Amino acid sequence: MQQCLVDLLEDGIAVARSKADAPEIDGLVHIQNGAERGLQPGDLVDVEITDSDEHDLFARRCRWARRNRGKR
Repeated sequence: MQQCLVDLLEDGIAVARSKADAPEIDGLVHIQNGAERGLQPGDLVDVEITDSDEHDLFARRCRWARRNRGKR
Protein backbone atom coordinates (compact mmCIF):
# COMPACT_ATOMS: atom_id res chain seq x y z
CA MET A 1 0.00 0.00 0.00
CA GLN A 2 1.36 3.41 -1.00
CA GLN A 3 -0.15 6.82 -0.20
CA CYS A 4 -0.26 9.20 -3.18
CA LEU A 5 -1.32 12.77 -3.92
CA VAL A 6 -3.37 13.22 -7.10
CA ASP A 7 -1.93 16.04 -9.26
CA LEU A 8 -4.21 15.86 -12.31
CA LEU A 9 -6.55 13.75 -14.41
CA GLU A 10 -5.54 12.82 -17.94
CA ASP A 11 -7.70 10.67 -20.23
CA GLY A 12 -9.50 9.14 -17.24
CA ILE A 13 -6.27 8.26 -15.44
CA ALA A 14 -5.31 10.02 -12.23
CA VAL A 15 -1.69 11.15 -12.35
CA ALA A 16 -0.25 11.20 -8.86
CA ARG A 17 2.99 11.08 -6.88
CA SER A 18 4.04 9.42 -3.69
CA LYS A 19 5.23 11.29 -0.59
CA ALA A 20 8.85 10.69 -1.62
CA ASP A 21 8.46 12.03 -5.18
CA ALA A 22 9.13 15.62 -6.21
CA PRO A 23 6.91 17.17 -8.92
CA GLU A 24 8.48 17.35 -12.39
CA ILE A 25 11.59 15.47 -11.19
CA ASP A 26 10.67 11.97 -10.04
CA GLY A 27 8.47 9.35 -11.66
CA LEU A 28 4.68 9.37 -11.54
CA VAL A 29 2.01 7.03 -10.23
CA HIS A 30 -0.75 6.39 -12.81
CA ILE A 31 -3.97 5.34 -11.08
CA GLN A 32 -6.10 3.46 -13.59
CA ASN A 33 -9.76 4.55 -13.87
CA GLY A 34 -9.04 7.46 -11.54
CA ALA A 35 -11.71 9.74 -12.97
CA GLU A 36 -14.24 6.90 -12.95
CA ARG A 37 -13.47 6.34 -9.26
CA GLY A 38 -14.08 10.03 -8.50
CA LEU A 39 -10.50 11.11 -7.89
CA GLN A 40 -9.72 14.83 -8.13
CA PRO A 41 -6.49 16.85 -7.89
CA GLY A 42 -5.55 17.30 -4.25
CA ASP A 43 -6.97 13.95 -3.10
CA LEU A 44 -4.74 11.70 -1.00
CA VAL A 45 -5.37 8.04 -1.75
CA ASP A 46 -3.94 4.73 -0.68
CA VAL A 47 -3.12 2.66 -3.75
CA GLU A 48 -1.87 -0.80 -4.59
CA ILE A 49 1.01 -0.77 -7.05
CA THR A 50 0.19 -3.20 -9.85
CA ASP A 51 2.99 -2.61 -12.39
CA SER A 52 5.96 -0.42 -13.25
CA ASP A 53 8.10 0.68 -16.17
CA GLU A 54 11.47 2.40 -16.38
CA HIS A 55 10.28 5.56 -14.64
CA ASP A 56 6.67 5.29 -13.47
CA LEU A 57 4.41 3.14 -11.33
CA PHE A 58 0.90 1.94 -12.18
CA ALA A 59 -1.69 1.42 -9.49
CA ARG A 60 -5.31 1.01 -8.53
CA ARG A 61 -7.05 2.92 -5.76
CA CYS A 62 -7.71 0.97 -2.61
CA ARG A 63 -9.18 3.62 -0.33
CA TRP A 64 -9.33 7.34 0.39
CA ALA A 65 -6.67 8.69 2.71
CA ARG A 66 -8.05 12.25 2.56
CA ARG A 67 -10.49 13.77 0.11
CA ASN A 68 -9.84 17.24 -1.31
CA ARG A 69 -12.65 19.40 0.06
CA GLY A 70 -11.99 22.43 -2.16
CA LYS A 71 -14.37 23.65 -4.86
CA ARG A 72 -14.87 21.29 -7.79
